[in-house]
Amino acid sequence: VSFSIEAKARGCPQERQKSFTIKPVGFEDSLTVLVNFDCDCSCQEHALPDSDSCHYGNGTFECGMCRCHPGRLGSHCECSEEEYGPSQQDNCSPNQGQPPCNQRGECICGQCVCYNSDFGKVSGKYCECDDFSCVRFKGELCSEWQPGSFLLPGSHCTFSLLLLLLCRDCVECKKFERGDLVEQDTCQRQCRDEIELVQELGDKKDAVNCTYKDENDCVVRFQYYEDSSGKSILYVIEKPDCPKGPDVLVVLLSVAGAILLIGLAALLIWKLFITVHDRREFTKFEEERARAKWDTANNPLYRGATSTFTNITYRGNS
Repeated sequence: VSFSIEAKARGCPQERQKSFTIKPVGFEDSLTVLVNFDCDCSCQEHALPDSDSCHYGNGTFECGMCRCHPGRLGSHCECSEEEYGPSQQDNCSPNQGQPPCNQRGECICGQCVCYNSDFGKVSGKYCECDDFSCVRFKGELCSEWQPGSFLLPGSHCTFSLLLLLLCRDCVECKKFERGDLVEQDTCQRQCRDEIELVQELGDKKDAVNCTYKDENDCVVRFQYYEDSSGKSILYVIEKPDCPKGPDVLVVLLSVAGAILLIGLAALLIWKLFITVHDRREFTKFEEERARAKWDTANNPLYRGATSTFTNITYRGNS
């Protein structure tokens, strides 16, 4: 297990030697670091008191900057605390109502003195600029770019979204002659990249492959590449990959097949229903016939012509 630790001193302590202990959570081992502070720079030995570089001797010029006398302000000690007025604070704001120096510096004598940043350099009249918000490539700062190309010879910066959109618009206007740049008649002015039509995109070092969908839902593929001279080229696939429309014959056959299958299924269901119904009726008939108690050869409604009666008062010969 390895650890990388960076420690910075925010000021020069009175004690020129201090120590601190580093102990990661979950580990029994610890590390004690002994620090020796060297607060005096060698350039201070050549300091020039009351130097003309500090506004007519209002400070000491050392290590390339002015250390002002008490009561003097400014990077060159050009301002006096007695002469300073609140109205000078307005000179440090780009517009009325905005914070002085964009809250990234201090207004001294009507001028912004930008703060130091661990991320990079803050500069500008109102401390509005910095070099750590720009695009970087492999840790190196990219320079500014013009529409359609980078201006960094010998290196390639990260392909930003803004440049991707611009290259897409250039492909649309120069290859397909459509898009916003064609409507605004700014295609030739903004699109300076050379466009070459290819069948396949090559495998060039530091080239950026891009893909987008056009208004027809077709996939357009192109490649952004800068040669050794800084010339930018857009290699565009000649034929976009468009979705194929439905085959009419296949659709008709599919519909006809579906109708036929539905008809056969309905016919089979109807036949099954009729068969089940007939079987139930036949079974019911058989059960009713089995329950009949007369002989099918005689008529149950027939009554004979002779009737026999018994005389209960007759006792026979006594």
